[in-house]
Amino acid sequence: MPIAKKTLKKINRDVRFELPIRKVAGSGGHRPDRELRGTSNSTETAGDSEWQWQQLGPLASGDKRKKDRQAFDRGLPLVDGLLVEFKKASYMDPFFPAEVIQKAQDAQDTEEVAFMFEKSSPEALRVRGQLAEHASLVFSQQHRTHIFQLLVCGSHVRYIFWDHSGAIVSDLFDYAKRGWDLSVEDANDYERRKFRKTVAKLLLDMNDPTHSQCRLPRAEDTLDDKYHVVKVTIEDDVLKTPVQILIQAPFFRSHSTPGRATRGYIAYHLVRRELVFFKDTWRIEHDCLTAERSILSRLSEAEVPFTPEVLCGGDVMANGERGTTRCSKWVQLQVMAVEYRSPRFFHHHRLLQPLAYPVQSAPNLQEFTRAFCDWIGAIRSADEKCDLLHRDISLRNVMIRIVDGKIIGILVDWKMAGTNESESTESVVNTGKRTKFRVAGTPAFMSIGLLQDADKPHEILDDLEAIFWALVYGASRYYEHEGQLPAIYF
Repeated sequence: MPIAKKTLKKINRDVRFELPIRKVAGSGGHRPDRELRGTSNSTETAGDSEWQWQQLGPLASGDKRKKDRQAFDRGLPLVDGLLVEFKKASYMDPFFPAEVIQKAQDAQDTEEVAFMFEKSSPEALRVRGQLAEHASLVFSQQHRTHIFQLLVCGSHVRYIFWDHSGAIVSDLFDYAKRGWDLSVEDANDYERRKFRKTVAKLLLDMNDPTHSQCRLPRAEDTLDDKYHVVKVTIEDDVLKTPVQILIQAPFFRSHSTPGRATRGYIAYHLVRRELVFFKDTWRIEHDCLTAERSILSRLSEAEVPFTPEVLCGGDVMANGERGTTRCSKWVQLQVMAVEYRSPRFFHHHRLLQPLAYPVQSAPNLQEFTRAFCDWIGAIRSADEKCDLLHRDISLRNVMIRIVDGKIIGILVDWKMAGTNESESTESVVNTGKRTKFRVAGTPAFMSIGLLQDADKPHEILDDLEAIFWALVYGASRYYEHEGQLPAIYF
């Protein structure tokens, strides 16, 4: 349902939360039969209650106690979704943390301590009674088999599962610190000014018609005020030395949550004192795929031309472990057997490279086609010297750089690279839908042979044909021609 702009504020004494008031689709506003009441500073008659547990606090008939904000329908609670209970601070949590229970269990050497997780203070008794009363009221007014409840104590949270046999309480966790990348920190004032000044100069140069600089689409998004300037520390897998950069907003990003979630940034290198390209992505873990940092190191050692130089890169480490997705770990075994739904792990991967530009930013068709000769040289050299195939040629992966005033082609994005031997087993195709294990590539530029036969081994001729399709498509779309061109469909 859409969220209305109107919010309710001022809950629980001096604590401030914002609760969105939901609109009901098709009603043109709020439901007329529902009233939202603020009851944090009022009392209501609890009425007769079946809950008489001492641990939860007695709720005798006529007992008066404070209730939280509830949605009422004809004076009775009406809750559509998740029950949420807000408390002022973490000390108001009515249960002991797991580590406290573990220490008590180790000290007393008895398993009975593990079940003594309820605090016995009057405040804890009152909060547990409040939680039980809210669950009881929902059960009495709605047809429920079970209820989920969220207990928020300051910045800490517990989930509670209720059914008619009792309640299950999750461990306490700090939601304010969960999920933050510890290698990223706020930049200071000097770093912010330096970054914005350097990027602003680059934007002026690209917009100057007398300047020979190539254009970088959406480069102006880098200085988006909605983003903060942050400092990122990158650990290099090969050199084992950290590098720090400054970034603000990405000029390229993937809008899909599941998947590689690639983001591209214009970054300021704090050591080299120049602007570079920063790629932040989540690489797929698979037997047939190698980390892109390792692939580029092999190409560099073999002196393969027209491939990107790597200034720094590798998997992101946190507490000595690689940053890895977790959802796949909990997927049921029966789901793993379903076609196209094999779960896979993603590792947080970063690369730092010199700035490059899209091939369509070449000033004329002659420079455009000349760059394609460089990419063909990169494909042939990688196959001869490293036994590597790119396997994902597309117009996005062919870039250009300006070296000594001359435009050269650079073949980037080697994340899907592999050899003929690995291709004979399995690899991955990126279709934008569910991922199926088969040949790799971008369908619009893949060779006809691979499109007709999914079991065909990927060969160097397939990469060369993909380069040809990229040349035809780019030249036809981005540059003017004399005469009438035939329609081209992809």
